[in-house]
Amino acid sequence: MGTVTIHQRRFDVDCIVFDKDGTLIELNALWGPRTERWVEAIAAKSGMTAKERKRLYALLGYSPEAESVRPESPLAVASCETLYTLAAGEICQAGIPWHQARSQAIACAQDTISAAFDPAEIRPKGDVAGILRKLTQAQIHIAVITSDDRRMTEATLELLEVKEMVSPSFVAMTPFPTNLLPRRSGRLQPNLASKQNES
Repeated sequence: MGTVTIHQRRFDVDCIVFDKDGTLIELNALWGPRTERWVEAIAAKSGMTAKERKRLYALLGYSPEAESVRPESPLAVASCETLYTLAAGEICQAGIPWHQARSQAIACAQDTISAAFDPAEIRPKGDVAGILRKLTQAQIHIAVITSDDRRMTEATLELLEVKEMVSPSFVAMTPFPTNLLPRRSGRLQPNLASKQNES
């Protein structure tokens, strides 16, 4: 257990759980361009009209004009499997059978929304590695909660250079609400003082 001081208040802490997207990394920088590539690939393959494409963006929770993911939208909190299902439902509206529609959604995702990460896509919100290092030095366990699968989560943690600091049992593909912690704009700030609890 460690003692963490935040804004002049002291807390005895065993573990801190961080949401990944929007807390540790910039949400829009990662998922915005990927979503656009995915939707455009689906539209090209299924013959979607501009109206249908706009409806799919709205369903997923992304605005191409604002280049912004809507908070609490499927894109912000749902698993990739759920996103595939939502996209398949929209593809079905064009008269394509369900199984074919779902196969199209998944196939179009492979090189777009589900593709391997480019390091340039992962933008930490502040000094993530420095803050997590300080917490682990205080013997505070770190966990990450996300609806991404384990492969994508581990890749992100490696790019952030914090994988070894996170508990191996971090929560991935959780069935629990993914916004247990309040979302805040801005960046993780290094105004955090921590020390090992001597008791």
